[in-house]
Amino acid sequence: METNIQDIYNILLSKHYWEKLFSNLGNFKQEGKEFTTNCPFCGKDRFSISTTKPVWKCWSCLESGDYLRYLQLKENKDFLEGLSELANEAGVEINFNSNYQEQYQAKKRQLSLFETAQKFFINSLLPNSEQDKYLRETRKYGKEIKLMGLGVYPSSQEVKKYLENEGFIEAEIKNSGLLNNKFEGRISIPYPDQSGNICGFSFRTIKNEGKNNSEIDNDEDKSKSFKSSEVTNDEDKPKYLNTSGLNKDGLVGFQFRPYQPKRVLVVEGYFDALLLNSLGLKNYWILALGGTSLSNKQIKVIEDSGVKEILLALDNDNAGEKATMRAIEALKLSKLRVYALSWRDAGQIKDPDEFVIREGVDNFSLFLELACQSWGEWVAEYLYHQFPIGNPLGNDGYINQCLEIESTISDPIERKIFTSKFLKYLSYQGITEEDLALRRWEKLEKTSKGKAKNVITSLCRELNKNLQQESFTDSELAIEKGLKELKTARSIQLPSPYLPDDLLQDIALTGEGLSTGYEKLDQLCLIPKGAITLVAARPSMGKTTLMLNLFLNQINLYPEQSFYFFSYEESKARLGVKLIQNLSGKVISPDFNHNAYIRYFKVLREQKQFDEQIERGFQTYSELVREGRLWLLDNRLNDKDLVTTINLLSESRHIGGVFIDYVQKIPSGDRSSQDWLNIKNVSQSILDCAVSLDIPIILGCQLNRAIEGQKDKRPSLGQLRQSGDLEQDANLVLGLYRDEFYNPDSIDAGTLEVNILKNRNGVTGSYSKLLFSPETLKISDSSSTSIPDNNFGF
Repeated sequence: METNIQDIYNILLSKHYWEKLFSNLGNFKQEGKEFTTNCPFCGKDRFSISTTKPVWKCWSCLESGDYLRYLQLKENKDFLEGLSELANEAGVEINFNSNYQEQYQAKKRQLSLFETAQKFFINSLLPNSEQDKYLRETRKYGKEIKLMGLGVYPSSQEVKKYLENEGFIEAEIKNSGLLNNKFEGRISIPYPDQSGNICGFSFRTIKNEGKNNSEIDNDEDKSKSFKSSEVTNDEDKPKYLNTSGLNKDGLVGFQFRPYQPKRVLVVEGYFDALLLNSLGLKNYWILALGGTSLSNKQIKVIEDSGVKEILLALDNDNAGEKATMRAIEALKLSKLRVYALSWRDAGQIKDPDEFVIREGVDNFSLFLELACQSWGEWVAEYLYHQFPIGNPLGNDGYINQCLEIESTISDPIERKIFTSKFLKYLSYQGITEEDLALRRWEKLEKTSKGKAKNVITSLCRELNKNLQQESFTDSELAIEKGLKELKTARSIQLPSPYLPDDLLQDIALTGEGLSTGYEKLDQLCLIPKGAITLVAARPSMGKTTLMLNLFLNQINLYPEQSFYFFSYEESKARLGVKLIQNLSGKVISPDFNHNAYIRYFKVLREQKQFDEQIERGFQTYSELVREGRLWLLDNRLNDKDLVTTINLLSESRHIGGVFIDYVQKIPSGDRSSQDWLNIKNVSQSILDCAVSLDIPIILGCQLNRAIEGQKDKRPSLGQLRQSGDLEQDANLVLGLYRDEFYNPDSIDAGTLEVNILKNRNGVTGSYSKLLFSPETLKISDSSSTSIPDNNFGF
């Protein structure tokens, strides 16, 4: 049985399936984590639906059960029919067998047994007992004891007798794993699954904790803290013992909620997780690691929950730091943005549990925000304290370790953060980035060539073996296979037939194009995917300004995607200032606003003379960069290297669009003495890239001087005819015109006219007038702004 009903329920809870299942019962009234409505069985309004567990109950007629029982009672479905419907809703397949219903019923009985045992353990925690004093005096708990559901395991005989009296048979009790004399006198900690059902228990000693005081064992190859065998004396007793069969791939505290938390907070100990969950730490799912590192299954569970960020807050000791490093390594290739908590400013506080008891949950929440670091920053800091920095051996060790890690970081933002942090530490020793250039180049070159070299090495080894055995046929096959593998390593693949089903699927997935962010312009055209859009104009018409506005508009409209602006004309520093001008909307100097902004950042801001409006724009810009939504690049790459860079970015990022300003400045990798031929080669490379990746590429393009000799200065396709194949390669061509540039007294002053010169997917010959503010470099609809100012989701 590959998928069980609990897996199905976990998926359904994440999809809020209860809303669909009970949708015909009338209006819902929220009461905490539950909703109440009219009962379909007795008609009373006391029918309660849990949003964190797949269960329901009517408090009038006392009918109750899970989703499956509801389908059986309400819709007269048998067991297999109901289970099949739930599996279809969850999008999973189940391989049914003859024992499936019996296994389901046995699982329900076990969960009921654990719930019953939990009540007994709680009632066994007596006032002024040894365990009660430990919790209240040593751990400083009060009301938290009840909130966390803590109890005591009295003895196996008492547990067995109580459960028998509650109607459970001896075989059920024995199979539960609860009959173990080693649990006696320990604190009981319920272990919930994702649906909130107790699926087992951990039992914590209150005796001498001996050598192993950490929640995480120092030995990476053992899980001594989580085994219940070979205990010899108090000093060697593990801190935690678990019921047998407990699924340690689960995550303590990972329960579905009626709202979507901002982040996952990973702590070491069960107490940490239960305490923080019981006190209701906002914006976080709090999970206990429960082992030496995160498993692939645990990471998959977190990814499937829809949460995008994970914050590691393991204990403030050597074992906790090592566990954090292991967790980071496990999370590197996940879809999650990974952060780690720096305890440097927490003094002697050892863990989240102690922090909350001392300072309160609100202060802990504030500490999480202030001490949160990206994982690259945390690793650079951690390694810095592991080496004797200041002597040659220590410096070399730190450098080699950091360069090794740097070469494995695929995310460019995280790599830059990590590199900046370790270079900052090295600067204290007078070591600069230039000093590391040769070592870094050697490391990166080795990594980039490694895959192809491995293929060639393996092929040579096999050919040499075949030569000795005179296996010439095998050698021919090996060469053919090796060539395919080498081409695959270089991302070259053989074509496959384009089947009708593939065509229909591609049509279904074909997007309509990206919005420009301008209501009137969108009525005429959209920015096509898998194609080139040209923004064409003579100098000073606002070509770069319109491209920057389109850039910001699309970042705003498509927050899950990354947008890239490659500049071949201006530095990224200049472009960054222009974006902040746009985002803040502040006019410092009507005639020299751009230079005034530069002066603000170079002089006034350094003197702590802050402008609130500009700082808001700067903060928005900073957030967009940190989230990986906004990228500015000014490397003067030739067309081949530019396309390679875009392809590499597409492997780790969801590219929303690429802006390049401007096309005539891009060097050709196949250099020719003919300018038109260079532009032709560049245009073809960029078109191939747009089509293969199915992304929009927006190119700035400077029109030739022929327009200056015309009476009507508006642009036309004729000014592109000498620019290689730009006109033919582009799907959409937007020509810009500002009448005030040629006629200072124009009634259209402050207006940018966008002419649709070519549009393969729509009308041509039309135009849209937009408002142009040269002071703030902001372009908006002539009647109303279609994109609210700075509406970037934060």
